[in-house]
Amino acid sequence: MSTKKKLVVPIVFDAFHYYTEKPLLSWVFEMYSNYSVNNNMPLIAQENFFNQEINALNETYEKPNEDIEEKRKVNAETKKFKKYSITNEETLSISGGKRATLKDQINFISNTNTNYIEFINNKLDKIEKDYSQKVDAILTWYWNPSLASISKKRNLHLITQELSSVRKVNYRMTLSYFSFTDKFDNDYCLKLFHEFKKERNKSLKILSREELLALLLYTEDLKLIKELQKPPVYELGISPPFKNDYLYEIHKNESLDKTLATINKLFTPNEVTIRHRIEPDREIGHPDWYLDKSPRATYWISKCKRILTYVSNIAFDAMLLGKTVYLLSDNMPFSFKSINHFQYEDESVVDTEYLNFMIFGYYVPWDLMLKQEYIEWRLTNPPIIDIYKKHQNYIFDKVGINNTKDISLREILKTTHGLEEKEINDIEKYSEYEYVKSIEQKNSALEEQIDKNKLEIEEFQSFKKGRIWQTLEKYRKIKSKIKEK
Repeated sequence: MSTKKKLVVPIVFDAFHYYTEKPLLSWVFEMYSNYSVNNNMPLIAQENFFNQEINALNETYEKPNEDIEEKRKVNAETKKFKKYSITNEETLSISGGKRATLKDQINFISNTNTNYIEFINNKLDKIEKDYSQKVDAILTWYWNPSLASISKKRNLHLITQELSSVRKVNYRMTLSYFSFTDKFDNDYCLKLFHEFKKERNKSLKILSREELLALLLYTEDLKLIKELQKPPVYELGISPPFKNDYLYEIHKNESLDKTLATINKLFTPNEVTIRHRIEPDREIGHPDWYLDKSPRATYWISKCKRILTYVSNIAFDAMLLGKTVYLLSDNMPFSFKSINHFQYEDESVVDTEYLNFMIFGYYVPWDLMLKQEYIEWRLTNPPIIDIYKKHQNYIFDKVGINNTKDISLREILKTTHGLEEKEINDIEKYSEYEYVKSIEQKNSALEEQIDKNKLEIEEFQSFKKGRIWQTLEKYRKIKSKIKEK
């Protein structure tokens, strides 16, 4: 076998969530299998993945192709990659011959593993022999230091891919990570951002926060643009880590318990709301915190003045919606634009230049992520400005925006959402009535709290006049005299 294309090898490996009926990365295996079959590329994955029946996917790897013959072909071709599979014995070898525990997973993601390096190198050697070609790049969903070591010694590129927070749950398009390092690499992102600022010129299109939201949001969610002007309902929203969140354990700046103690010190319970990514097996935080279960996280974020999390992509959603972000990790790609330690009631809103850089320069449109032509272009190390322009042009073209014209909020609302003049004016010009009404509602809530406090004070004063209080006073006086003697 040989190919004139760059030889790109996807690797699917996860020791911690592997031994289940359907491993966590099954959908990634399906996606990478389709990529490999479509582009005559090899594939390395753990052996149990090859026992699953997978779907043939459409050209953007998002949806199943209903063609039965295509599905048969993809499954048959994928089975040919089994000779490069990672055996279950090899998987067990990275954790001392047993199934990986949370501690084993943390160790694997934090340190190089000689067994893993050995069997991955053996499979890469076999691939290079079979394809009569040197491997140029590895694609992975989960970065680990052993892969980084292998890539460096073999002089090949390691590309980490993953979903960003901009995905089709909250937005009408999906953007992904495409990092030539770990996703958790603040310095890599900061370096690219500095390059972007240095090379940026006046002709480069930079959209406002409102324009970015109009570009990304579903039509029915455009009301969130108006929410930017409203006073928040809650002072703080917290998105805590979930059980066995090993990335939190590796990258956190402080423990959840310490964070909860600080929250209780700085805020009253009615000022705090909490939202879980995965339902916890225990109660987290104060029982009077508002528990959010709205279908889309963006609506929850819009109600908060500040968002606190550790390693969640929700931090970027909060930045996009103009919120102060406590990101209690130094290693996320947006850590350098966040508050990384939680001590005070800080306020800091990220600039739109950075938001544009992330959306058009750092993240990659999902449709491009596994296009061979795009991958090979990125392997040439193009300047960040060229990447930015390519992504921006692609996204504009996809939603029907003419990139040769000046772009405005009105143009985006009219062209890409098909809104009528009245609807556009309603979003462009924020209603004073709504603003005043929201202020009145907040004042009303404060007045209710004041009345409640007054009632408690009156009850306490009444209690002080009673016999129990008088008896306690006599007891204190007697106790004081005894101490004096």
